[in-house]
Amino acid sequence: PALGLAADGRTRELEALRNEQAAKRVQEALLSLPETSDYLDIAVLFKPFGFVGGDLYFLDWRYDGNLLRGFLVDITGHGLETALYSASLHVLLREVNESDLPLSEAMRWLNRRCGAYFLEGIFAGALGFELDMETRQLRWVCAGLPEVWLATQSVCGAIKSPGMFLGIQAAETFDVHTLPLEVGDCFYFMTDGLSDLMPSNIQMPL
Repeated sequence: PALGLAADGRTRELEALRNEQAAKRVQEALLSLPETSDYLDIAVLFKPFGFVGGDLYFLDWRYDGNLLRGFLVDITGHGLETALYSASLHVLLREVNESDLPLSEAMRWLNRRCGAYFLEGIFAGALGFELDMETRQLRWVCAGLPEVWLATQSVCGAIKSPGMFLGIQAAETFDVHTLPLEVGDCFYFMTDGLSDLMPSNIQMPL
């Protein structure tokens, strides 16, 4: 009987491992880079804490390639439950992207929808941003991911902007922050798993 119990436990471990591997493949398949641009170079680093994590991103060119809109999301927790929330949020990001809402309204919409999806105690940090090639402007909205890292002609380092996490207060509002764009400017958007490792005096490369 003892040997039988050990075998059953090993079977459950293997099944859980297969489930995590399948969730990892699905999660990575949902993440993709937009088409290349003559105006902007884009690079992505994605490395979950385990097989699957709560981080995801969404990038899309709008208005005939004149504006890049992006969202970065970090959901609490790890494992299969968090992977399910990630997949659901990816659907919401695609849905809100198809609307023509201003960035702050898009974040408010996501916040309200997350409240319907998340169980008690679950929330998500998020960052929404736009690189507008016509107005030569960076716009961003923070929802629990307060830092944007810059290496521009005028600013180098982290800019902190307040904002409540998604899924906590349904009526929350979100402020839009702006900076001008110049040739050669670099912008780094990251979840707190990486930003917490960054020394405060680091010089981001131009």
